[in-house]
Amino acid sequence: MRKFLWLITLVCAAAADSNFDKAEAAYDNGELKKAAGLYEKSCNAKYYAGCYHLGVMYDEGEGVRVDHTKANELYKKACDGNDADGCYNLGVSYEEGDGTTKDVAVASGYYEKSCELGKAWGCYNLGVLYDEGEGVAQNYVKARRYYKLACDADDAEGCFNLGVMYEDGHGVRKDSAQAGKLYDRACGLGNADGCFNMAVSYEKGSGVRKDITKATEYYRKACDLNDEESCEEYAKLTR
Repeated sequence: MRKFLWLITLVCAAAADSNFDKAEAAYDNGELKKAAGLYEKSCNAKYYAGCYHLGVMYDEGEGVRVDHTKANELYKKACDGNDADGCYNLGVSYEEGDGTTKDVAVASGYYEKSCELGKAWGCYNLGVLYDEGEGVAQNYVKARRYYKLACDADDAEGCFNLGVMYEDGHGVRKDSAQAGKLYDRACGLGNADGCFNMAVSYEKGSGVRKDITKATEYYRKACDLNDEESCEEYAKLTR
């Protein structure tokens, strides 16, 4: 699963915390120890974005010694304060056993909360768990729901996996045309697998009218995204 491990300034409804702003500036200037101290002050003042960012620094060993257990404590404090990124990273930690005992069921709960707070990756990861029956009972209907939430938030993998569900008829009536629309959207969002599946659809006429020219275009798009099989197929069609 993907883990959100780089620092991004969050747009928060709450008034900006001065220590948080100073921490951001220090981090951008490469003053990592100073940034860590300021994020800690921000976190202690219950500005939960500060807790999340400090957690990332402990996860990555930036300005502080690597300490995944401490990172998880900070992610939990952030999550308890309704910081979506904190919930998401804590979910990944539990799923992978990073700084804590591996517990996919617990991870699913944190993914669910992050999803509810608007984190598309949380929705996607929860969809995968329901799709594969890991930590939760396998449920294709729920997997489809969470993939759709992710896709609606422009998560490329969410769109792709939702397309696969429509193609296979898992949790929804089989619909190759709808699958194609979702593959196309995933492709537009930079997902090579979506581009590849669109190419195959046009090459075979599955869910769309057969069109070798369009198939070639989609193989090229996937190839540009470093999909080797697509590069091979593109070469075959353009000989």
